[in-house]
Formats: sequence, structure tokens, C-alpha cells
Amino acid sequence: RSLINIDEFMSSILKGDSFTVEKIFKTSINNLIENGGTYNSMCHLFYAFRSALIIILFDKRYSDFNIELPLLNDSLPIEAQFDTLCELSIKLTLFSEEMINSNSDFNKEIIEYIENNYCDSNMYTGLVADKFGISTKQVYRIVRKCTGMGFTDYINKLRMERAQRLLKESDSPIKNISEECRFCSTNTFYKAFKKYYGMSPSKYVELIHKQNV
Repeated sequence: RSLINIDEFMSSILKGDSFTVEKIFKTSINNLIENGGTYNSMCHLFYAFRSALIIILFDKRYSDFNIELPLLNDSLPIEAQFDTLCELSIKLTLFSEEMINSNSDFNKEIIEYIENNYCDSNMYTGLVADKFGISTKQVYRIVRKCTGMGFTDYINKLRMERAQRLLKESDSPIKNISEECRFCSTNTFYKAFKKYYGMSPSKYVELIHKQNV
């Protein structure tokens, strides 16, 4: 049985998810020790991590990331060598995170995806993260960077603006508009709309009708 989930480890590095990378390191080592792992099994685990890093470093996107991956040294404590390899993995992960943050085209694509799918009832950070192969933490950061708002606040803003347009331009009942904009209930929609626009949806519709008379 594999000592680590290589796919998850590599995926976490590419997503810029340093928390999961460190967790995989610690969990794999602790599990091995708890199961009475031998020196040879520790060596096997070390080189499994090292091989995963080599595969990532072959990607041309990481050509500017200059590190030298250590080989095991029998004269040094193996725990310290795992710590060194873990630190290098986290540095590589932070490099991935920086690449994602600085890619304006990529960030724009994510925002466009959200703006085209914000009425999806399943729209949440995990969905966006899975779609673009990044961490939920990265989704939060990109949305904040591009919009100045948190993810949930931005989704609510888009839904509120859509609801306002529908109330103004259509004759649909408020209940239907609430459902179309994916609010869990009409009562929730009323509260959110009043908080956002300073009046209830029905009051807004009444105001629009008066203006059109």
C-alpha cells in the first residue's frame, strides 16, 4: 500500500495549499512511526515525497524556482531531513500560490465564471476551486483581490443586482424572483433585499410603478 497519496500531495502543491501539504507530511510520517516503520520504510517515504517534487519541478512553469532536492544522508538524523524536505515542499507550494495570484488572465477567468454561474444553487468556493484546480483559500483571495469583497458578499451582490433588475423589468411575482435568484426562502430574500437597498422588494416595486405612471 502506498505510504502517501501522491496525487493529493502534488495537487495540493499546484493549488498553493500549504496547509494540506504540511498535513500530508506530518500524517504520513506519524502513521509510519505508529505502525512500527523500519528505517527502510522511512527511506521509501522520503524518496516518494522527493520523486513527487521532481515531477513538479519538470514543469516549465517552475523553471525559475531554483532548489536542490537533498538525498538522504545516513550521517544525519532522518527526522531533520524530513523537516528539510517538508520546508522545500512548502516553499514550492508558496511559489505556486504566488503564480496563481499574479496571473491576471486566470483571475479574470475565475471572476467571469462566478458572474456567469452565481445563480447556481451549488455556487460555493469548493465548486470554483475544483473547477480551476486551486484551493478554496486561493478562491477567497482572488475574489477579494479582483472585487474588493469576500466570496459570499460578492455572490450576494450579484444576486441582489439581478433581483433588482427583475423586479424593475419583469412582472414576475416576488416569490418567483426570490427562487430564480436562489434565495432559500422569500423571507430571507425580503430581509437581504431590505438590508441591501434600504426597502423591501414590494416597496421597491411600488416605487417603480409610481415612477412609471
